[in-house]
Amino acid sequence: MHLQFKPENGKVILVLKGQLNRDSGAILYRTLYQVLEQAQIYSDWIFDLSKLEICDSTGIGHLFESLKKLMGAGASIKLAALAPSSHKLLKTSRFHFVFPCYPSLAAAIGS
Repeated sequence: MHLQFKPENGKVILVLKGQLNRDSGAILYRTLYQVLEQAQIYSDWIFDLSKLEICDSTGIGHLFESLKKLMGAGASIKLAALAPSSHKLLKTSRFHFVFPCYPSLAAAIGS
């Protein structure tokens, strides 16, 4: 998995590319911890999942733990452009009630 970190106007867009699963979750954790350790607290985080090819149930768990860490630091979280299979996993696990999901990055930015 590759992450692209794009801060702009107090918001961060984090683009996840590739696969989010048991093996790649550590990359997500490491990136978030580095940002939080640098005391770079951004109030709004948008996770752009449009380039995420695979996200299994373990990947959803990694995503949830990462989002909890950000919320603990006072950030608001939005998920954008989930693939239908990932969106179905979020609904099954009921995470869509916790984290707002938007059909596109533009919709998440405009909300």
